[in-house]
Amino acid sequence: VYFKATDPFSERWQSAWIITAFWDVLAFVVLCVICYLWAPSQNSK
Repeated sequence: VYFKATDPFSERWQSAWIITAFWDVLAFVVLCVICYLWAPSQNSK
């Protein structure tokens, strides 16, 4: 996506990706926690 330098929305889009990245990182962390908790432990042999 290309925005003109004079576009007033261009400044918003420069910071909007941070919100998307935050939710992507949050979902990745939740997935890692679920995988860690779901992994077989030493006690469950």
